[in-house]
Order: sequence, then structure tokens, then C-alpha cells
Amino acid sequence: MCSKIVLPVLGIPLFGYGFMILLGFLLGSFLCAREAERRGLAKDRVIDFAVFVVLAGIVGARVLHVAWFWEESFKDAPWWSVFAVWEGGLIFYGALISGVPVGIWYLRRHRLPVLRTLDTCAPFVPVGMAFGRIGCWLNGCCFGLRCQDFLPEFLTRFPPGSPAHAAQEALGMCGANERALPVHPVQLYDSAHSLALFALLWWMLRTKPADGVTTFLLLAMYGAWRFVIEGLRGDHRLSATGLTLSQNVSVAVFLMGVAGIVLAVRAARARAAREGSSQAA
Repeated sequence: MCSKIVLPVLGIPLFGYGFMILLGFLLGSFLCAREAERRGLAKDRVIDFAVFVVLAGIVGARVLHVAWFWEESFKDAPWWSVFAVWEGGLIFYGALISGVPVGIWYLRRHRLPVLRTLDTCAPFVPVGMAFGRIGCWLNGCCFGLRCQDFLPEFLTRFPPGSPAHAAQEALGMCGANERALPVHPVQLYDSAHSLALFALLWWMLRTKPADGVTTFLLLAMYGAWRFVIEGLRGDHRLSATGLTLSQNVSVAVFLMGVAGIVLAVRAARARAAREGSSQAA
């Protein structure tokens, strides 16, 4: 496990978290472009759409993280730490809040079909998330609660200098020069779930569901999963509701996804009925 390595020839530091984010974006964009071409959409426009959404999403994810963890991590830190994204610290729901409006604006501006384009890209969002969570694991952030030492040690015990170790050291649970106590590698659980979700959505897209169903299924399934996995996270404090911030948002995202699926299916049936009536006439 290593959050930073130095390239042997160039001597340039390479941060595991940022590298995995970049790798996930490149692979997801490549697959999305291929799918867009297969579905008759303008490939270049779809790639530009992905770039706009990711950039807006990173800003939103960072803003939400800084706002939520201001007291713990940023209040007394150097001002530039607010911008140190390469060290970790992005909340996916912040990306959703900022990225979706920017993406819809881009699609409308260039007159691309909104739901159809979103459906085309939806299966590849979990690809980027899967790589991002591996980056979290390499960085030692987004760590889990204490667990029995039934998993390989290198998966569960984070080294000194990692956020997981710093949190345990502050509570007197481990020494400054020893590895942290075993925790659930929730980052890897999350990564495995994202890859499974990618496979499901990609298969779903090939069944040619109603426009919007694939996108809203992504929201519903991610919202449900995030609500559950947050119960194993050890880095989030509870809000006034007794849930974490992400659990609160997950409830809304799940309900939005379910409602969107129902409305998309109804709209498709109504459209099919109208077309059938016009043909009969």
C-alpha cells in the first residue's frame, strides 16, 4: 500500500489517489465513447460532455468535503490544503450535485438527447468510481470501522501518515510508528460493488429499456448501497438525524431513482400507446 511513489527516471512524485482517479476517468471515457458511437451519438460531443461533468464534479465533491470536514481537517491547516485534491477528499454526492446540472446544460446547449446520452454514459460512471475507491485505499482515506483480523493484514492495517492511522493515533488506539489496528477495507468493498454495478448497467443498456431507466437505476442502486456501506465507515461523524451526511443524501437519491424509473417506464408506455393509436387510425 503506497499513496505516493517517485518515478525513477524523472523524479516526479506520483500520487496513488490522483493517478487512480485519472485512470478511471480515461478508461470510463474510452468505453463511453465506444458506446456512444455504437448508439449513433456524436462521439466527440459525448467525450466533451464527460470532461465538463468530471471537472464540475471534482469541484463540487471537493467543496462538499471541505465544508463538511472544515473543523476537523481544514480550520487550522494551511490555506492551500483546501485545494490539495491529490491527497484525497472528494465526496461523490458533491460531484452529483454539481456535475448533473452542468451536464444537462451542455447537452441542451448542443442539442443532444438528454436521457439517451445520460443512459449511454451511466454504466461507465461506476468504472471511474471503482478506480477512485482503489485510490482511496492506497491513500488510507474513507476507511472503515475496526474489524476482526480475518482479512490479510496489508488490506486492513494502514501505515503511519495515512488518514486512518492519524484518526486512530488521535484516539490513542495505536502508536506513532506502528500500523493502525485492523479496519474494514470498505474502499475495496465499494470498488467491487461499483464493478458489479457497471456490469449490470451495461447489460441493462443492451436490453434497450425506456430512456432514462438506466440512469435512474444507477441512482437507485448506488443510493441503496451507499446507505448500507456507510454503516461500516469509520471516518464520518453523524448528523442531526443520527445518520451520516451521505446516508441522508442516499435516501433522497434512492427515492429519486425509483421515482425516475417509474416515470420513465410510464412515459415510454404512453408514447407507445399514442404511436399505436396513430398507426391504427
